[in-house]
Amino acid sequence: MRCVFFGSPDFAVASLDALLASHHQVVGVVTQPDRPAGRGLKLEPPAVKVRALEHNLPLFQPEKLNSQETYDFLSGLQPDILAVVAYGAFLGEKLLKLCRFPPVNVHPSLLPELRGAAPMQWALLRGFASTGVSTQFMVREMDAGDVLLQVETPLGPNENGQELHERLKVVGGALLVKTLDGLESGHLQGRAQDASRATLAPLLTKEQGLIDFASHNAQTIHNQVRGLYPWPSAYTFLNKKRLKVLRTLASNANAGAKLPGEFWFQDHRLFVACRDGVLEVIELQPEGKRPILPKEFENGMKNSPLRFDTLEPA
Repeated sequence: MRCVFFGSPDFAVASLDALLASHHQVVGVVTQPDRPAGRGLKLEPPAVKVRALEHNLPLFQPEKLNSQETYDFLSGLQPDILAVVAYGAFLGEKLLKLCRFPPVNVHPSLLPELRGAAPMQWALLRGFASTGVSTQFMVREMDAGDVLLQVETPLGPNENGQELHERLKVVGGALLVKTLDGLESGHLQGRAQDASRATLAPLLTKEQGLIDFASHNAQTIHNQVRGLYPWPSAYTFLNKKRLKVLRTLASNANAGAKLPGEFWFQDHRLFVACRDGVLEVIELQPEGKRPILPKEFENGMKNSPLRFDTLEPA
């Protein structure tokens, strides 16, 4: 099929690569405009743009997606279908009806679970045992279109957001190609979602990263740490300075009489007491510094209190 690909971040590149390696023809790419990034606020292209230019694909970066200019660009390419993976904006009615097939979207959850912008992170935050990838026909309501194909995959007990991202982007690319194959052959039909089972996965905020050792048990905090890695990262405070907690493990260690937030070292390993249970911290990052391991953190702890602040300092 003749396909126009919509996508922006690295997650979408794997799907574009999969389409380019298939028998389907990518006749154009639509991606977000270049945006300022980094300390110097230098304009940076979306990852999908970089890949599209490497393959000399017709490229369009609209400031307003649902504009006449976008419609004219797409109409000139005469696509059979639009494939959308993490583009970053909603398609209007005119674009939804442009092709002989509705646009197909790759969504990293088992719809109708985790509709929204951050499904991979919320699967980890909520302690799911498994998640997956769905392809769906796009409609005006967010992630509510008929489901075409799904793949379920177990979640490792210590798998974090970055690791899950790297896995599911590949799964998503393969599923997209399989979906287009099925639509082209006429063997694949969509099935309506059960809206009563829908759950949401909203955008993450930096404030969600604050760890409250006094209110949450060790497993909940472990899920917070892995779900918020690499952004916005879980964090606590020590001596009124922010301390990112990058990687943890659930532990069978005994906290004894230690209060939530109190931590200790054993054979250069770092443990912290929670409301219920103990968490082992295996990587952390002091404010303004590089990530470090517990041994290096221990070396810098002379004359410092051995307790993390459970609330943000005033």
